[in-house]
Amino acid sequence: MKKAHIGVAMGLRGTEVAKESADLVGTDDNFASIVAGIAEGRATYRTIRKVVLLSVATGAAESCSSCSRYHSACPCRSSLFSSYGSIW
Repeated sequence: MKKAHIGVAMGLRGTEVAKESADLVGTDDNFASIVAGIAEGRATYRTIRKVVLLSVATGAAESCSSCSRYHSACPCRSSLFSSYGSIW
């Protein structure tokens, strides 16, 4: 268990040594609950990755549009791409 990424021990029939060295101790001896927990964790990880990617992409796009607006040679100040327009 020490060489694994995460050590898993069964709670009811597992030995005390295994329980102490494990990172995750199951409350029941059902292996299906461990598989379901891993599936839930992977789904949560994928969702977090999607949210972070969306946040970075939209933040970068908004930063680029704001920077291009301020660095452009357009003398007009009332534009559809102003900072207030992008917030609304």
